[in-house]
Amino acid sequence: MRGTRFLTAAATRCAILLTTGYALFLATGRALLLTTGCAFFLTTGCALLLTTGCALMHPRPTAWDLPPLETGTMPGRRVQSLRLERQGKSLELMAVIENDGKTFTLAGLSPMGQRLVLITWSGGKVAQESDPNLPVAIDGEAILRDIVLVNWPESSLTRVFAKTGWSADFKGPERKLSWRGRPWVSVRPEAGEGGETGEGVLVDHLAEGYQVHVTTVERDSQ
Repeated sequence: MRGTRFLTAAATRCAILLTTGYALFLATGRALLLTTGCAFFLTTGCALLLTTGCALMHPRPTAWDLPPLETGTMPGRRVQSLRLERQGKSLELMAVIENDGKTFTLAGLSPMGQRLVLITWSGGKVAQESDPNLPVAIDGEAILRDIVLVNWPESSLTRVFAKTGWSADFKGPERKLSWRGRPWVSVRPEAGEGGETGEGVLVDHLAEGYQVHVTTVERDSQ
């Protein structure tokens, strides 16, 4: 019983931070919803679920559409470590991302290995499965948008942002996304924190007030 309560509490803490800060995990990231060449989103993470005090003061922008999956450049499988930071507090998560060019999946895990969310992107549609014990909803598409912003080619993103209120600046490995001229998210490389690749990226949600540090610890490209 103690172990079960601990897992449930861990999942709850993850979900609360994700929905006030990032969403996937992971991601992706972020992930998952992380995302260094991805982002749990993600991330995911990610990615993402962003309902913060700042959002209450400013109307949230219209979400941009995901580009075609096949325009991306991150095939294969990767495992990523995510550290979410907000107002001096942090949370560690893991994301497992797999992409064969036709189907993209991101599994967001707690530090103890409990799967919190599984996001599947295929055929222009996004589906997700979430742990039923999570008290709040996870926005899988938001996690994927973080991952896409970090990893997709400039040409693909430029087409997506055309005729919307979104715009992006690309300066080498650094990217900055703005909504109607207001800086919203910035992306820049940073030293990894170990693992096989040592690849690291910081996704700074300027308008939302939180950061996602992503390190790719394992990579198996196709």
